Amino acid sequence: MRPAKALALSALLSTSLWATAALADPADDAFDEGMANLAKADYPAACASFAKSESLRPEETVAGQYQLGRCNEEQGNHVQAQRHFLHCAQLAEAQGNAQRATVARQRVTELQEKVPLLVLLVPAEIAAIEGFEVRRDGEEVPEWQWGNPIAV
Repeated sequence: MRPAKALALSALLSTSLWATAALADPADDAFDEGMANLAKADYPAACASFAKSESLRPEETVAGQYQLGRCNEEQGNHVQAQRHFLHCAQLAEAQGNAQRATVARQRVTELQEKVPLLVLLVPAEIAAIEGFEVRRDGEEVPEWQWGNPIAV
């Protein structure tokens, strides 16, 4: 090969490689890795990849939240899955994407039967005792949650 052609080819290749590297997005790479892990049924790795993808973005995404819901559901983490699907629906609605919001809300509804609920009933005379508080897993449960179903 002639030196001029070799130099031109070398410049073209280095420019192409630089452009490819400049276009790489770590958040997209992590998301793609999550999709590959989902396809292999490696749900813990998928969840970790989707969480990483979301953490690398300036805002959470509809797709990221939906996929976090999927991999959590597959692991039996129904409360977490439901939270991600609900957040996905809220994000989709805010973006005017009614179809995605509907699908995400369907997933929330489907999980409802699998999510155990806790209802804390506190008699008024007990709630009136000064300093009385209810704790769950070491954290105080606010009064507004008393008497309402709490996903556990």
